Amino acid sequence: MNKTFQYLITHLPFSPSFRFSCYLKRTTTGQPSVESDLQNVVSGYSLRHCGTQSSCFETVHDGLDFPGNDIHQSVVENEESCQRKCTEEPDCQFFTFIKEEFHNEPQRCVREEIAKGCVWTFQYLITHLPFSPSFRFSCYLKRTTTGQPSVESDLQNVVSGYSLRHCGTQSSCFETVYDGLDFPGNDIHQSVVENEESCQRKCTEEPDCQFFTFIKEEFHNEPQRYLCYRKKSVRGTPPRISILQNVISGFSFRGCAVNNSE
Repeated sequence: MNKTFQYLITHLPFSPSFRFSCYLKRTTTGQPSVESDLQNVVSGYSLRHCGTQSSCFETVHDGLDFPGNDIHQSVVENEESCQRKCTEEPDCQFFTFIKEEFHNEPQRCVREEIAKGCVWTFQYLITHLPFSPSFRFSCYLKRTTTGQPSVESDLQNVVSGYSLRHCGTQSSCFETVYDGLDFPGNDIHQSVVENEESCQRKCTEEPDCQFFTFIKEEFHNEPQRYLCYRKKSVRGTPPRISILQNVISGFSFRGCAVNNSE
């Protein structure tokens, strides 16, 4: 028999605890016994009789946290890289990251009542946390026996999502540059350039360059100012990332549909 569902996707001011709630349903006829208009809810039917259904979940969920079930932690430059790491990691199934707007409050840790201590979710801590600077840019990959988060909770300024392993090819275009992030090591060439755009263009023009770090004029070590370090790794992504003032890092445009090197 068909089952309907309701997925409460947005803010319900009269009952905030109901956000993101999913209600599974069943009737003897397989059809809803009552239908009514209600804003900010979505209803539908089981796909059991629709043949194969996709196991690809590309959408990320703003304001939803997947606490616990961490299997790996690393530092990355942005949320796309976190999702890419989850996709590349065979055991990773889903993730959560913390947005720049997340409030810098000491009680940042997400606690599970059934567990002892503090359990951090797969978090992308992009802001300056004066009480815990080592957490910035941390990325936690997650896994459960069912492949789904065991807990989902409403939390502002976090985004959660899934591995793209079952989604086919992924985009290899990463246009954003990251002010205050260093990709240390893996240098293949270096030269003096006028700005980060020139550094990215040089990286794009060099067949072996995959990512770069540019040293800004304000950098504390004067001999390194304006240096453009072109870099390469086996996996095509920075093995290490660190926070460093007055540097800018990014990727080659070679994987972008439109070549931005001009």
